[in-house]
Amino acid sequence: MAEYGIDTSHFKQRSPWRKYTDSAIAEAVAASTTLREVAQKLGVPPATGTLSHISRRVAAAGIDVTQFPGLNRSRTRYSGSAPKDRRAKTATGSTARSPR
Repeated sequence: MAEYGIDTSHFKQRSPWRKYTDSAIAEAVAASTTLREVAQKLGVPPATGTLSHISRRVAAAGIDVTQFPGLNRSRTRYSGSAPKDRRAKTATGSTARSPR
């Protein structure tokens, strides 16, 4: 922009979300037991979008959150056993698609 002579000094230099360094987030995480507490320690309202953003920042920075019980769920969608295979064995031992 400067090469075209456009003044950009009135633009914010950084995104408001980046005003907290990874180290500041790590300190807040270490002193908290929930994402809501992390947001409060960073001085931002714990709204759903804010918590999602903080969660992504924590994951991107590789910050340990083992003390957060809600973030240590299994990443699988199903609980219990895996979904059943849709193929059924025929009397001859070959596999055939079962009806859906």
